[in-house]
Amino acid sequence: MSKLNVKEELYCQNVVTGLSKEEAYLKAFGSTDRKRKTLNNLIYLINKKSKIQNRIKELLDERKKNIQAADRDFFKDINYTRKDSFIKLKELRDKAEKGGQIKNAINAENSIIDLLGLAAQRDEEDKELVLKIIRGEKNAKKTNKPRETK
Repeated sequence: MSKLNVKEELYCQNVVTGLSKEEAYLKAFGSTDRKRKTLNNLIYLINKKSKIQNRIKELLDERKKNIQAADRDFFKDINYTRKDSFIKLKELRDKAEKGGQIKNAINAENSIIDLLGLAAQRDEEDKELVLKIIRGEKNAKKTNKPRETK
């Protein structure tokens, strides 16, 4: 792959920071008195280059890794785990239930289900049931088997 020149690198960095492609181009290559159609064509041509596409992807991947690392550090610093969240949600659910706040208890229970990843599993089981009904299978009934936790 051929190397980017300074202006091309700057363009890629501008795109990754969130500028529109037009703003990124003008900032990297300088203001132009060209007609809008010509400017759009130049932007199209630069974005068509595989070295530009690859560099933008590379910068986005780097940025994503940095964000993920920062998120990991943040959650490690606050020392809050999935287990902590589960315990807190159970407390909130029980408190709401005792206080007669059924809607809040249900919301807490749904949050627990989401946290444990059980909603996606139940959705898959429901899809299978619907498919069996559509196919006319006589044994199409909802299973009440215990859910597995991940």
